[in-house]
Amino acid sequence: MAQRPVKRVVSVPTKAKAPVRPVATPLSWAAQQRHAVPPTASLYWELTYFDATNQPITDSLIALTDTKLIQCIRRDKSTQAPVGLTRQVYWPSLRSAAEGKLGLVAGEEKPVGPWTFWYDHAPSVSNKRLQVAYDAEGQAIAGTLQQWPEAQPSCKYVLENVLPMATSKLTCQFCPGTSRAIFPLDLPADALGIIFKFDIRDEAEGVVSFQNVAGVAVAFTVGGPMAALSSYANAWRSTGATPTISTKCTYFLTTDKEAAQQWYASKGTILPAATAIFYAPEGNFTNETRPLPLPSPLRNLYLCVQNNNVHTDALATISIAAMRQPCP
Repeated sequence: MAQRPVKRVVSVPTKAKAPVRPVATPLSWAAQQRHAVPPTASLYWELTYFDATNQPITDSLIALTDTKLIQCIRRDKSTQAPVGLTRQVYWPSLRSAAEGKLGLVAGEEKPVGPWTFWYDHAPSVSNKRLQVAYDAEGQAIAGTLQQWPEAQPSCKYVLENVLPMATSKLTCQFCPGTSRAIFPLDLPADALGIIFKFDIRDEAEGVVSFQNVAGVAVAFTVGGPMAALSSYANAWRSTGATPTISTKCTYFLTTDKEAAQQWYASKGTILPAATAIFYAPEGNFTNETRPLPLPSPLRNLYLCVQNNNVHTDALATISIAAMRQPCP
């Protein structure tokens, strides 16, 4: 179940604007927020402090030492209703922890609309923890939940073979045999993304081979997992000539085993289901290295490939690596 914004406990009244002072404690940071709102404003800040167990802190002395999270709500002075986005920030980094809107539902404030949660790392765009949308009743909307593993700047990214290299002969559409193949993939539980290396060529052109990238490590880079995946993809080389004869093919990657099997049994006439991570229709590149970040932890994927040539057999060569961030 998605995390919900915590309830308010401590109200902080609005005071006159004062010069910004160095932030030394959660209380002094709260004071800066209060002083930034003019006394004539129709809004005021309500701030609540939370400890490491996400429990609210009501004692200001304890807040000085135990605060790990601060919730900030702008309220209308006359109605006390939340206005705009409610934010949660980590202490002491003051990086964003969560952001979204609150609404009054049956006398209780609940999250409504889209909410985003982050890990306490910079840059925040590379460290989303969770995204979910809530309906007007404060209930999570089915299908909107996305989760990401934590990307830690102090740890290196490492590539791990999921499919070292596999070559499959795909017969032509009007030839004996099968023009389709399914490659099942078992990913590490903590995979942040995968790199998909694909080549399909006329059988007469011979087999291509790929370098082994397992164990290669790179330091954390700005841009997070996607930047690291792209860096790996650019460095992953092939051996063998680029094919000179055009090969028509279709391929897609799905999380749905049943959908993959239905596609195979239909002789490729059933289009990929909504669970497809990507779909390359006929006319796509016949050799590519594609980085794919995973929006949520996945364990099983199914790569489906079809030779669309009418009279010519083809050789499909596939290699897939998963990127992890194992930390000591």
